[in-house]
Amino acid sequence: MRSVLENAAQEITQEVVISLLKAGRQYCSDRGDVAAFIFGIAQNFSRRMQCLERAYQSLPPGQALEALSPNLTKARAPLAQKVA
Repeated sequence: MRSVLENAAQEITQEVVISLLKAGRQYCSDRGDVAAFIFGIAQNFSRRMQCLERAYQSLPPGQALEALSPNLTKARAPLAQKVA
């Protein structure tokens, strides 16, 4: 079974190759090494993936969420009264 990290690495590699095929002409040797250009593409794609995946991270179990942010639980009561 493949790990999540292996799957992410494979997806990033595929996206970098596709990006190079589409936008490889944007590379300018005056601005740096081609390896840095490729690494930048991979880093940008990885950041975009992380932002998209953040929405699917699980919440802490039980009362841990309330312990993390007591201000949320205090603000929730007046909002519930306004809706009702």
